[in-house]
Amino acid sequence: DSYHILVVDDEPINRQVLTNLLSLIPYRITECSSGKQALDLLCSDAQCSDAQCSDTPSQKIDLVLLDVMMPGITGYQVCATIRKIYSASQLPILFLTAKSQVGDLEAGYAAGGNDFLTKPVAKEELFARIKTHLQLLDVNRHIEAEVLQRTQDLSVSYKEIEQAYDHLKQTQSQLVQSEKMSALGTLVAGVGHEINNPTTFSNIAATNIEKGLMDFKQLLQRLVGDDEEEITQTFDEHFDRLFGQLSSLHNANKRTVEIVANLRTFSRSDTSSMGADDMAQVSLGKGLQSTLGLVKTNYGTDIEFVCELACDPQLPCQPSELNQVFMNIMVNACQAMAGCSSASLIVNMEEKGKELCISFTDNGCGMPQGVIDKMFDPFFTTKPDGEGTGLGMSISFGIIERHKGRLEVVSEEGKGTQLYIYLPLNLD
Repeated sequence: DSYHILVVDDEPINRQVLTNLLSLIPYRITECSSGKQALDLLCSDAQCSDAQCSDTPSQKIDLVLLDVMMPGITGYQVCATIRKIYSASQLPILFLTAKSQVGDLEAGYAAGGNDFLTKPVAKEELFARIKTHLQLLDVNRHIEAEVLQRTQDLSVSYKEIEQAYDHLKQTQSQLVQSEKMSALGTLVAGVGHEINNPTTFSNIAATNIEKGLMDFKQLLQRLVGDDEEEITQTFDEHFDRLFGQLSSLHNANKRTVEIVANLRTFSRSDTSSMGADDMAQVSLGKGLQSTLGLVKTNYGTDIEFVCELACDPQLPCQPSELNQVFMNIMVNACQAMAGCSSASLIVNMEEKGKELCISFTDNGCGMPQGVIDKMFDPFFTTKPDGEGTGLGMSISFGIIERHKGRLEVVSEEGKGTQLYIYLPLNLD
C-alpha cells in the first residue's frame, strides 16, 4: 500500500499544488484546511488505534506536511499538540512555510518538527525529504515491531519458566511424599510385626484364662451343689464380671489386629517390582474401607460414617497411591465438619459407563467458588499457618491424573461438599 500523507494548509491553492505533486509518486493524500481540523483527524486516529480498530497502519497518517502561518492555531501549536500523542519516530512532521529565518527553524524543531522546508520548494527536494523521512519511519516501525515481538516472546518464555518451576516444586513435593509413604510402609510392616506378636500371645492367654475360668466355675458348681442357691448366685455374679472383662480384652485385641491390617493395606507397596508408572489389576474396596477405618479412629465419635459399595471391580491402578488420595479427601471432609451437629460422611462406589466413580459427600461448611478454583494448586491452604502444607489435594490431583482419571467438586457454603473421583476401568 502507498504511504498516506496529510497536507495541512489554509490556502486551497497551496493544498492543490502539493496534492498534484504528490500524486505523481503516487501517495495517498488527505487535506486539512486548518490546524483544528488536522488535530481532530489525528486524535480520532489515535483513539481508534488505542481501541484496536481494524485499520492497518497503511490506512493511518504516515507523514504530515504542515504550514506554519494559519488562522486560529499556528503550525507550531499544532505540532506541539501532535507530539503529545505521537513521537517524532512514530509520525514525521515536515514544516512547509514561507518563513525562512533562523528563529523560525529553531521554533519548528522546538515544537517537535522533523524537518523544515521553505516555500517555494523544488519538487526534487520535496520528494527527497519525504522519501528520507518515510524510510526512517519504516525503520522505526520495524524496530518497534521487533521489540514488541521480543517482548511477547520473553513474556511467553517467562510464563513457561514459571509453569516449569511450579511443576518442579509440585514434582519435588510428590517425591518427598512418595518417600514418606515408602518409609511409612517399611515402618508399618515392622511395627505391625512387633505388635502382632504380643497381640497373638495376649489372645492365646485370654482364651486360656477364659477356658480355665469356665472349668473353675463348673468345679465350684459341683462342690457347692444345687441346694446352695445363694452361694451359686454370688459365684455367678463374680464370674460374669470376669467373663465381661475377658470379652473386652478379646475386643481390644481384635481392634488392634484390625488397625494394623488397615495400616498395612493403606501404606504397602502393592508389587515390589512395580515402577512409578506401572499399574496392577486391583479392586479398591478393601483399601477404601481400610482407609475409612483409620479415619474413624480419630473422628468416629463425632461423625457418622457410611460406606456404600455398589460394586468393586478390578481396574489398573496403584492402590497405595489411591489410598493416600482417599485419606486426604476423608480427613479434609472431617475437618470441614468440625463443630457441626449430625455430621456425616457418605462414601459411595459405583460403575458409571466405562468409569468407576467414588464419591465423598459431607455436610460440612462447604467452599466458595474462589476456594474450589484453587484447591488443587500446590501450597494453597485455607488452614491457619502451621496446620497445613497445601500439598494434600495437589498431590491427590497428580495421582488421579497419572491414573488417567479426573476429579470433580460440587460445593456450596453452609451446605457441604461432594467430591467425585472418576477412574477408567481399563486404559485401552
